[in-house]
Amino acid sequence: MPTKIDHYCINLCVETKEVIKWALKTMKYIKYLYILSTLIYLFSCSDKTATTPSIDIKNGKFDVLISETGEVRAKKSTVVNAPMVRGLGKIIDIVPEGTKVKKGDYLLQLDPEEAQLKVEAKENELNTLKAELEKSDANHQFQIKQMELSLENAEYRYQLEKMGMNNIEFESKSKQEEKKIQFKITSNNYIENKEKLKLQKIINATERKRLQSKYRKAEMELYNQKKQLENLRLTAPEGGLVVYAKTWKNGRMSKIQIGDTPWSGMSLVELPDLSEIEVDTYVNEVDISRIKVGLKVKVYLDAFKDSEYIGEIVSISRLARRDQDGSGAKVFDIVVKILEIDEKLKPGMSSRCDIMINEYDNVTSIPLEAIFNSDTTSYVYLKKGGSFKKKEITILDKNSTHAAIKEKLKGVVSLDVPE
Repeated sequence: MPTKIDHYCINLCVETKEVIKWALKTMKYIKYLYILSTLIYLFSCSDKTATTPSIDIKNGKFDVLISETGEVRAKKSTVVNAPMVRGLGKIIDIVPEGTKVKKGDYLLQLDPEEAQLKVEAKENELNTLKAELEKSDANHQFQIKQMELSLENAEYRYQLEKMGMNNIEFESKSKQEEKKIQFKITSNNYIENKEKLKLQKIINATERKRLQSKYRKAEMELYNQKKQLENLRLTAPEGGLVVYAKTWKNGRMSKIQIGDTPWSGMSLVELPDLSEIEVDTYVNEVDISRIKVGLKVKVYLDAFKDSEYIGEIVSISRLARRDQDGSGAKVFDIVVKILEIDEKLKPGMSSRCDIMINEYDNVTSIPLEAIFNSDTTSYVYLKKGGSFKKKEITILDKNSTHAAIKEKLKGVVSLDVPE
């Protein structure tokens, strides 16, 4: 039977186990608390730059440029206009745009129906006048022939009676008077026939000149009408690339097409000479002081993203104009000559022109948003270890996104003022 000492020992053992269990549990919590405190310490001592927006510094080639849009065109171009013909017909045929043509090649056909009818009418008129002239000539010839016969008869009688007057002194006075009167009548008749023939020849010549003039006028009108008919078929006066002209239709500018009815002298086709290509672009008036003839320009076609062409500025407008984008800004027009051309370049293509103001081969460049300014200096926040340090810089040049600086820096700069 257990004694009191045994009960005491048993209770002591049980209590000891509870104490041990409590101690182990407490040590577990202490371990977690230690881990937590360690993490808090580590975070509090971490890099304070981790949450600050920053960007890498660049070193190498740096271009100062002005980028603007432009349009490709040929330096020389020939414009083909509608012929000066009253009542032009519609365009019934035209070669496809972009076709390369040589001098004399067919370009466009205007409806010839009305002109053909005018030619036929003039041909009929000319034939009528020709028949009238031939008939008049025949009548004149017959008339002159009859008058010449009458004159011959009158002359014969005149000569016969003239001979009879040689022996008139042997005749009685009454007979002499009778012969004298008859001779005078015969003489007057001869003279009258002679004058009539002369006058009729003048009249006939005048009439013939009138008919000939009328005939020649009709001939010239027929010639002009045929030329007008021929002119409705347009050919290339020079070689080039076919580009349709634009005209005002339905409230907007659009290219000509089959079915359009042009007016006399209207531009129909442009034939640019592709041997010399230029680009029309412009710059804002705030940049014009940096622009000069001879500056290099890199041209990129919108249609061919991988294409790059080198050009140079060959002319700058003397006067500013309002930009057509509605902003009211003033711009100066610039012409860029492409130095090396290929078949991709076509008049009318849109392009981007990077005007090279300056080029640096090996320089440090920093984004403009990472540069801060005071009254007298410019500076950046350069990463040093776990924080950003203020660093003064000297700006050499700028483009639209970056600035080139005199100092040689590496690493990372802050985009914001660090806390």
